[in-house]
Amino acid sequence: MLSRSDLVMALGAGAATLVDPRRLSPRMRRGYRLGLTALSAAGAYQVAAQPQKDEDGGEVVLPPVARGAIAAGVAATVYGSVRLGERLDAASFDWLTRHGVKHPRVVLAVGGAVLTLAMNVLEKRQEKSDAVRADPEDLVQVTPDPLSGQDS
Repeated sequence: MLSRSDLVMALGAGAATLVDPRRLSPRMRRGYRLGLTALSAAGAYQVAAQPQKDEDGGEVVLPPVARGAIAAGVAATVYGSVRLGERLDAASFDWLTRHGVKHPRVVLAVGGAVLTLAMNVLEKRQEKSDAVRADPEDLVQVTPDPLSGQDS
């Protein structure tokens, strides 16, 4: 059910969470932020490259310019919100530490990877459900029974 790219994204999320931004020098922190931004943009570009069904049941692929625009929008959003993310990370780390968790960074990393995988599973289930609902050949049709005069 999960693809290789789903697993890579989950591992990437977990690995990125293993880094404590508060312990980085200003130069390394900037590199960390740019790395997160680049990974997010690459992931958005890859997702935007996936074929989508059109109204006639055919497949449509976004042109590279549109994928690039989507990736740029994601990059701007990520870079603009990364400082807030660092504050949330610090608050989570400190909360876990105060509550006696011995390796809070590992707990956060595993949690991030598991949440990423769970979101991918939910997305795939939703896509499968939408595909079943959208395909009229899969629908059961009720026809009247000419002998009984009732629907069968």
